[in-house]
Amino acid sequence: MGTLIRSTAIYSEENPIDSIQCSCEAAEQCIASAGIDRMDIDLLINTGIYREKNIAEPALATIIQKKMGMNLDPVLKFEGNSTFSFDLKNGPAGILYAIQVADGMLRTGKIRNALIVSNDVHPSTKYVPDFPFTQVGSAVLLEQSYSGNKGFTEFTFKTSDSTHTGFNGYVDMFKIGHDGRNIMTIKQDEDYVDNLLEFTVSKVDEFIGRYANNGSAVNHIICNKPSKSFGRDLVKRLGIPEERLIRTYDEYGDSHTSSLAVAYHIACRKGLLKQGEKILFVGAGAGLTCACGLYCI
Repeated sequence: MGTLIRSTAIYSEENPIDSIQCSCEAAEQCIASAGIDRMDIDLLINTGIYREKNIAEPALATIIQKKMGMNLDPVLKFEGNSTFSFDLKNGPAGILYAIQVADGMLRTGKIRNALIVSNDVHPSTKYVPDFPFTQVGSAVLLEQSYSGNKGFTEFTFKTSDSTHTGFNGYVDMFKIGHDGRNIMTIKQDEDYVDNLLEFTVSKVDEFIGRYANNGSAVNHIICNKPSKSFGRDLVKRLGIPEERLIRTYDEYGDSHTSSLAVAYHIACRKGLLKQGEKILFVGAGAGLTCACGLYCI
């Protein structure tokens, strides 16, 4: 058994909008595409990090659930459906952590559908030229596969032993003052992308050596792109043909926590994926962190 991607959706606007609205728009499209009711969603996970007004509590997933009107009455959970929602944040790798959590819950048979949403927006919800991420709302609907060779089959999650994270986003309330809810301080080391590439190459190489016949079993590779050349450099270093890389940077830039969902959605929309093919998902970010997932269509 494995966890299947039943449907996906992305939502983007030229001007930034709040992350709650963006996630809800993507979620609505994803649910409609799957042909199910929003009340059928048993698990809702938000993996987005940067949100309007730097909201910390409650979890953004619960706010999204409320805005969508998704199983809000706790009394009815004993007679009907219920939705469990929470945030799980770990940069571009966050979606793979969320999929692994959903996979474990789907395997128990206690839930049927899991929805993962994400996007990143400047806390002011205004256009800020220096904000490094493109806001793209994404939604991925998961269900259990009862075919042994379909869905996500393997995961791995690695974090560097070094304390050198390379990238930091935070709010300095003491320095900024009362306007801190609308401001984000972001610092990126000059060698961050280079160090991240080195770390990612080593960890992905270990993964494909163990689970994908040293890359020969990989038909497509989907990765986040903290720079325009990151994806091309990654496949080149791994010895995987460049045409197997799903390209999204020119159109969507660095969509950060939505990157993997955006790339998969675009690949499906363009008809690039075929039954029986295997996709290597790679999410890499600060930490340094690298997550891999092998998926069979």
